[in-house]
Amino acid sequence: MVVVHLMAKAPQLGPTTQGSFPFPGHGISIRSLVGGPNEEAVSGIHVTNCNFTNTMNGVRIKSWAKPFKGTVTDIVFDHINLNNVSNAIVIDQQYCPAKNCPLGNSEVAISDVYFSNIQGTTTTQIAVALNCSQSNPCQKIEMKDINIAYKL
Repeated sequence: MVVVHLMAKAPQLGPTTQGSFPFPGHGISIRSLVGGPNEEAVSGIHVTNCNFTNTMNGVRIKSWAKPFKGTVTDIVFDHINLNNVSNAIVIDQQYCPAKNCPLGNSEVAISDVYFSNIQGTTTTQIAVALNCSQSNPCQKIEMKDINIAYKL
């Protein structure tokens, strides 16, 4: 899948739309991976030439900390402009939206992920958060030409 020049918009007040630009959008998220057994691999997703303004996230990959195996590979985020986003670049293998998830390690194998030419501003002091699994750590994560500034 290739996403180029995405210009989706969500209403200011209303349900969150995946991949939307104005707040309260989530930005681009590669879903809550492996919440259960037998999920298919995720690969070949390329997101290029996109703008995110006032979104909760910029670009994100997230997986549950559960014992189910899965793979995420060949993911590209390229030429992304961020304006006032909360979490600019995130890989989270301990994803838990409910705050009462069991502790553990994600068995999702994340590899060959490329972040390049990403620039702009974030409203949080941590522009890049890589929370990879201890039992199945991220591999071949490449970052090139990243320029993200903290903005109050």
